[in-house]
Amino acid sequence: MKQKEIHNAIIRASAGSGKTYELVKRYLRLLALDEAPEGIAAMTFTRKAAREFFERILQKLAELAESPEKARGYVDELAENGRALELLRRVIGSMDRLRLGTIDSFFASVARCFPFELGLSGAASIMAEDETARARDEVMNGLLVELTRDGDEAALREMLEAWKRATAGDELNLPSKHLAGWFRALHPLFLESRDEAVWGGAERIWPGKDAPVWMADRDVVEVIERLREVLDVTAFVKKAEERWGVFFEAAAKRRAGEPVKPSSPFEYMLKAERGEFELLREGRAEWKMDSRKGVPLDRVTGTALADLLDVLVGREMNCRAERTQGRRALVARFDAQYAKRVRGRGRLAFDDLTWLLSGQVKAAGLAKDEDEVERLEMMRREWEYRLDSRFQHWLFDEFQDTSRRQWEVVANLVDEAATDPEGRRSFFAVGDLKQSLYLFRQAEPELFLDVESRYANARMEKRAPLSTSYRSSPVVLGMVNEVFGKGELLRELYPEAMRWWRYEKHEASGKTKGLSGYAALLSVPEDAELEGDAARDEMTAAIIREVEPLERGLSCVVLTRTNKEAERVSEELRRILQVEVVCESQVFAAVDNPVTLALLSVFQLAVHPADSYAREHLRMSPLGAWFDEQGELAMAVGTLGGMVRRGVSRDGFLAVAQEWAERLKGDGEWDAFSSMRLGQFFDLAAEFDEGGRRDVDEFVEAARGFAISAVDQGQALQVMTFHKAKGLEFDVVIMPQLQSTALDQPMRQNDTERLLVERDERGELVWLLDEPPGILRDRDKRLRAAYEKDKARLAYQGLCRLYVGMTRAKRGLYLILPGKGKGNARSEADLLKQALGNAEPVKMGFETCEADCWYEAGTRAWFEEVEKAGERVEVAVVEEGPKLGALLNAANRPAARKTPSGEESFRMLGEDLLSPQRESARRMGTLVHDLFSTVDWLDGLEPKDIEDRWAALGWQDRPGYEEARGRVLTVLSEPEVRVWFGNANGLREVWRERSFDLFSAEGWVSGVFDRVVLERDGAGRVTSAWVLDFKTDMVVDEASARAKAEGYKPQLKLYALAVSRLTGLPVEKVRTGLVFVALARLYWV
Repeated sequence: MKQKEIHNAIIRASAGSGKTYELVKRYLRLLALDEAPEGIAAMTFTRKAAREFFERILQKLAELAESPEKARGYVDELAENGRALELLRRVIGSMDRLRLGTIDSFFASVARCFPFELGLSGAASIMAEDETARARDEVMNGLLVELTRDGDEAALREMLEAWKRATAGDELNLPSKHLAGWFRALHPLFLESRDEAVWGGAERIWPGKDAPVWMADRDVVEVIERLREVLDVTAFVKKAEERWGVFFEAAAKRRAGEPVKPSSPFEYMLKAERGEFELLREGRAEWKMDSRKGVPLDRVTGTALADLLDVLVGREMNCRAERTQGRRALVARFDAQYAKRVRGRGRLAFDDLTWLLSGQVKAAGLAKDEDEVERLEMMRREWEYRLDSRFQHWLFDEFQDTSRRQWEVVANLVDEAATDPEGRRSFFAVGDLKQSLYLFRQAEPELFLDVESRYANARMEKRAPLSTSYRSSPVVLGMVNEVFGKGELLRELYPEAMRWWRYEKHEASGKTKGLSGYAALLSVPEDAELEGDAARDEMTAAIIREVEPLERGLSCVVLTRTNKEAERVSEELRRILQVEVVCESQVFAAVDNPVTLALLSVFQLAVHPADSYAREHLRMSPLGAWFDEQGELAMAVGTLGGMVRRGVSRDGFLAVAQEWAERLKGDGEWDAFSSMRLGQFFDLAAEFDEGGRRDVDEFVEAARGFAISAVDQGQALQVMTFHKAKGLEFDVVIMPQLQSTALDQPMRQNDTERLLVERDERGELVWLLDEPPGILRDRDKRLRAAYEKDKARLAYQGLCRLYVGMTRAKRGLYLILPGKGKGNARSEADLLKQALGNAEPVKMGFETCEADCWYEAGTRAWFEEVEKAGERVEVAVVEEGPKLGALLNAANRPAARKTPSGEESFRMLGEDLLSPQRESARRMGTLVHDLFSTVDWLDGLEPKDIEDRWAALGWQDRPGYEEARGRVLTVLSEPEVRVWFGNANGLREVWRERSFDLFSAEGWVSGVFDRVVLERDGAGRVTSAWVLDFKTDMVVDEASARAKAEGYKPQLKLYALAVSRLTGLPVEKVRTGLVFVALARLYWV
């Protein structure tokens, strides 16, 4: 039933106008045209959006299966009886093959499917965000340790020199703190461009040689003397004569890079009110000093003054360039360690993965030379070709949040589909430029517009922007239109940002046009007792008391700009209202309460008995009595350590945590909050136990960084950031943290953020520079232009944030201005008051405070229409049918997953499994496997060559390396093993640490091959295969090895089956063997 042509579409959809509806409709339309579900790649921005998308698909198909007539006018092909049910079964049956999820998860799946095409070792893994953060800390610590080791004086001097350059003219204490900030902020930029010219390169920033920086080398004293010679100071007022002398003295002494203090002689002379700098060299400038009347300067004097100012400014610019270059040098050192300690061990962050998939491998340091770049590019074309053959249609949600780097990964694939000459493939995207909140991640609005333009004539379906809201009441939409529909005001306040802004008047749909509601703009009165945060918190609480959202079953959210502010507001609202408040920001659940903090001290003291903080913490806790019972303090600490370490080895972290939690509780009871946190702590401990981990330090570190985000809390009052609220909707929205500074004012919170960044039209880096103070920056036209571009982006992002916040509301929208109705020019307060405000506010009373009301619309008591829970009429209870999840499982029951390594016919004794040596043995096994995984073929290699390869990866720093190295080299020297590391005839192929999943009569089999050698004939067909599995079991003789080998037979049987299925070989053509590293022997099983 395929139509001849399927149109592409890019839809601009305002908030609440049905983006998900359009995506679902498009997906169902493709299914109705007999497109395979697994041939549709659908990308969402969040996992939550992916779940909602999938649920909507199933729900809609189920609805149309029951009532096919509803498909008419929606997807007509589904109106045929039985058609929707047939497609529902097809989707459910294809669930394990569907490509519906976030773009990051798509990239991760590509890496798992094509590791060798991407140049990854079989052991490569994608790190989660917390793993990436820990990896960066590990790299920094390793870098500092390496630099201070004996014999590395040259590297240490190089690092110190880079530090001196990075801090030129600036006295910075706490180097480790600044280094950590720089590495975190600058490493992503370093991956974008390693080019030294980009990092503070004067030739790149000031190519015309007409900037003050090119005068920085001139002698300041000589330039000052020249101005003294030609300047007639008596032409100025008496006070100005003195000021000239002070300025000359300060100019001679000034060190470049020092802070430019307000009212200093340097700052005074650079102010624009002194005169027109551009006219100095022309002899047409008048210079004002302590007088409204300017003194004319002839060409000679003007040139001398211009020279001095340019030399002083040029020295400052040169200093900033030096700092930038120094920071690049520091980050380059960090990246070298990162490559060795993280990437070199097969651990990739999502940023690394995006660079790798986009083909920018050399720029990101993921390829060593041009040959490797060429090889990886050839491989890239290979996996692109294979993906292109799999996916016929590409769907994108929230397209405005796609970064250019992400787009580069899929651009070729999308292009093939969008420009398909037969019109059988397609590209579909939906997004809203007004909701671009991720500009800081390089999700540029220009990309949306560029892609729109590129495919304008490629079978593009012409669709008007969607602006009818199915979410908000007319009152809320009226306020939104009043603010964002005033294009003239917005252009006046934020002219540069308006080139991206697209706005159509929002109308209420038939579903929402009858909804009552209320919208208000409030501020704290001038005569209020409370001020600042306290006043806004009290007003927020007063609004909640009036509306009573929890009692009426209304969803209510308080929106903030930062996670830190969300945590503070939630705590205050809990205190004021005495109700449950859920904070949607990340909460570190093990360190925000006394119970789990005490448990952390138990584990800490167990492995670090000299930790006086942990010891005294426990003595002041309810465990103090237990310490007293043990007698001497040292004995108590030793007893605790022995109990914890033995308990962890024997029973795991969960059992130990539960045991000590009971001791802490004693005869008392936990409050609800402590019980909740304990449960979460126990979950973390259980997760560690499931992974077989027994390292106490690792557990403590993970627990301290254990972050949770409470979601789906029903009718609880919620506090969250604007970013977290994106895509959600609430009956009541309160916004008490509006920005008081100008929307286009850069928020430079610390020195790591003081960067001017210039990009070209494609978003590529042109140059970077440590940002000079404004009075210096504005003296340079190039820096001023870059700063203005930055301001435009910030203003645009601020408008998007305000729009997102306001459009979350369905019925009640309350905006609270900062301060007492005051706000800087071009701030959110300024915009809202100009767009909405009356000349004078009216007083509005609440139960516990008063407010100034600058705007209101709708009915203030709108909420009274909603019955409170206690007043609701009882309704008949309808027995529920089976849950959707149960039906899906029944229709498509997931197979039980088994791993070959779990199929050994023997079992370890408890004393072996839980012994303290078990963790050490596990680590040794991991290292041995990693060393083997780097060796493809030994032809022409000497042991030294292999060791050099391991050293290049930085593995010599890993615990147990010397022992593992010796064992592996001994094994590789044995002729019976070495033969399987040879490829003299060139007809062999090797798989190393290759993961696999397959379905068979055995069920779902999932595992990793250590080494598989395939033999091919002249035509390239696989004729035989050998599986080598490396074992680090402590076998001591032939008899124990044979006994172990017998136990591993079931595991090897599954390996043989997997190779047979993957290659098409009969299973009898697959031979399996065990390499016992301890004996350096190969046993065929």
